[in-house]
Amino acid sequence: MDKETPTPDQQVHIEQAEDFVTGYANNIQFEPTSYDLKLVFGELSQTGGKVTIEQHTSMTISWVEAKMLSYFLQIQIAGTNSKMERFKCPRMYGR
Repeated sequence: MDKETPTPDQQVHIEQAEDFVTGYANNIQFEPTSYDLKLVFGELSQTGGKVTIEQHTSMTISWVEAKMLSYFLQIQIAGTNSKMERFKCPRMYGR
């Protein structure tokens, strides 16, 4: 077995790096390739009657990570939907 893959009896410890950053995004754009998926995070602003998205961070993940992210997001969404009103996706960008 791979030395970096923890076995079921091993405890995984999570630590944050010294330069760990917390941010906020209300907009995510996707840039897929054959090898991975880039998530570009930004914040939508509607000041002065003008709609602007200021992109500030991107993170590229493998497709395996993207599939795991999708799975765990669905679990989080299901838990949230049971506590709150169901979310209805707004029509955006003229669609």
